[in-house]
Amino acid sequence: MPLYLAMLVPDREVISLRFMEVTKERKSAADYLENHEQAHHVLWFTRRTSPDDPCEAFRRQLEGMGKRGNE
Repeated sequence: MPLYLAMLVPDREVISLRFMEVTKERKSAADYLENHEQAHHVLWFTRRTSPDDPCEAFRRQLEGMGKRGNE
């Protein structure tokens, strides 16, 4: 995205910001840099909002909706 923005507005400085959710598996800031060293100017670390997998929670919700429709 920064590349495309820079082409659209070449007279402006473009900064790339990435929000990254902190996980228990990664203990230091360096652990988050794998494959991202060159991609972003700024990494903004955020707390995990929930330890639950949002896809799994959505799946359970959809299954519950299906059961109610069969009653």
